[in-house]
Amino acid sequence: MTITALSFTLLFVIVTMLVSAWKKLGLERDIAVGTVRAAVQLLAVGYILQFVFQAEHPLLLVLIIALMIVIASHNAAKRGKGVRGVFWRIALAIAMTEGLLMAVLLGLGIVDATAQYVGLAERLKNRQKPHNHKDFEADLSKSYAKEMFESSPKPLQME
Repeated sequence: MTITALSFTLLFVIVTMLVSAWKKLGLERDIAVGTVRAAVQLLAVGYILQFVFQAEHPLLLVLIIALMIVIASHNAAKRGKGVRGVFWRIALAIAMTEGLLMAVLLGLGIVDATAQYVGLAERLKNRQKPHNHKDFEADLSKSYAKEMFESSPKPLQME
C-alpha cells in the first residue's frame, strides 16, 4: 500500500471521528482504538502469511493445516454451545473434508504439495501492479485460468 492510499484511508477514519464528535456520539476513542487494533492485526496476519507461504517442509504444512482446523472448529463450536461434543464433531468434519480434498488434489497431480497463493502466483512472480481494479480482476481471472489449464492432467492421446 502506498503512503497516498494509506493517507486516504486515515482521512476516512478522521472524517468518521469528526462526524461522531459533531453528532455527540462519543465514539471517537472506540474508532481510534479500532483503527490501531485493525492495523496491528493486519500487520501480524501479513507476517504470518509470509511465514506460511515460505514454508517448504511437509510436516510444517500439516501442522499449519491442523492449527487452522482447530481454530475453525473452535470458532464454529461457539455457535453450537450446549450441543454435546460439538467441537470434536466439527473438527472431525473439517479434517475429513480437508483430508479427502487434499488426497484427491494431490493424488491426481492437480496441485503440488507446497504452500501457494491460488490464482495469484503469476502476479506475485512478476510483481506487477494493476493499473486499476478492473485490470486486477481481469489479470487475476486470466492467471487463475492459465494456472488451472497448465496444471490440469492432460488427456491420453490415441495413436
